Amino acid sequence: MIRSTALLIFLSAFALASAAPSPTPPSDDIYSPGRALVADINPIVTPNGVDEIFEIVLGGARQVVNVRGADRANPILLFVHGGPAAVEMPIAWAFQRPWEEFFTVVQWDQRAAGRSFRLNDPKTIAPTLKPERYRDDTIELIELLCRKYDKSKIFLLGHSWGSIVGLSVAAKRPDLLYAYIGMGQVIDFRENEQVGFDWTLDRARKDNNADAVRKTK
Repeated sequence: MIRSTALLIFLSAFALASAAPSPTPPSDDIYSPGRALVADINPIVTPNGVDEIFEIVLGGARQVVNVRGADRANPILLFVHGGPAAVEMPIAWAFQRPWEEFFTVVQWDQRAAGRSFRLNDPKTIAPTLKPERYRDDTIELIELLCRKYDKSKIFLLGHSWGSIVGLSVAAKRPDLLYAYIGMGQVIDFRENEQVGFDWTLDRARKDNNADAVRKTK
């Protein structure tokens, strides 16, 4: 709903800008209405708000963290993105803004992802890309956030791949969490793939798509 509303606002702003009696903008400026919209809705203007981005070291790897919220007194919500490497920081403006009224929301580009990718030597970091390392990075980050913002616990949200990481954090360090939220929770990856394959094959047969059925054999 939030994504749809943001898209509708964007399209409306673009339509109004296009209809205005002004010269057609150059082709490299067609996104300026969207940029202006994001710039308008994104600032945190409350006196006790927080809007900062910083670099930290987790498990020996440099990584980038973004923290936003209307009131530092609010509880922290750490969003563990999916993928791996499907970072949400660049598009969080489209869905996160309402959350920031109730939580201090933390977005984090995990090791080898997004802004964190260029901060480390790929050959050095490649052997560390294991679920256990991501879990321990998350635990280190939670402990850092608690110290920095004077909290004892946080809320943890894991999305898709991030739900694998998040659930393992909840199992290992429940003392750090008020609650864990699984969004698109992964339980059994192989079973999930099998269910998806069986559904697709069934659709192909119902559609009499012999070519698709043949390619599954």
